[in-house]
Amino acid sequence: MSITRITLISLTILFTALLSGCEQFGAPISSGSSGSSGSSGSSGGSGGSGGSVVNHSSRLMKQQNPDRWLAISKEVDAMTPEQAGIALNILGNPKQHDDLFYYGMLNQKLGRIDGWVQARDAFRKLANDPVVKPSIRELARILETHNQSQINWHQRHQNLQKELAESVLDREALGRRRELLRHKNKVLEQKIEALTDLEAVISDRKKQVSDEDLSSDSLKGED
Repeated sequence: MSITRITLISLTILFTALLSGCEQFGAPISSGSSGSSGSSGSSGGSGGSGGSVVNHSSRLMKQQNPDRWLAISKEVDAMTPEQAGIALNILGNPKQHDDLFYYGMLNQKLGRIDGWVQARDAFRKLANDPVVKPSIRELARILETHNQSQINWHQRHQNLQKELAESVLDREALGRRRELLRHKNKVLEQKIEALTDLEAVISDRKKQVSDEDLSSDSLKGED
């Protein structure tokens, strides 16, 4: 089993554990919203604006169905990277929180640097959105960190590949320099050998001429 697969399984287990407490986080906001509505009704228009904002946030939180997000996670986990790419094309630009979470999970499933970057940014947006339930924001931070670690791993891998390629090129260049040096040494040895042979021929020729001169002088003396 690959490390990525193990990580996704671990995230799914953690996801389930986090979402099990979602309603506990959402309950105080919901009750606060009800109280605001009541006070708004009793006090007239003076608190209408603040109550409207609270009620709007409460409605958005109620739309964040933890079971839906868990189902999305399991659905994407069962996909291949190719299927995730097709689903991304169908999804288009995400607008709702569920869509943004789905968008992040799909990009994470692609298993490549551009997908991890898009997933990290999507989960970061969810993690920093105050309207998102606290437990889900915590999950988004974990997923953001996971994708950032994938990005860091990819960058380290790229750097290592670059260093390896440079090392190979350096070794090849060194090999070429050594081969050139061996060739120069061989040419130099051939030149030295040729000079040595030439010196030997010259020496033999001088000796032969000297012997001929001595022989000629000897013959003249006898006459």
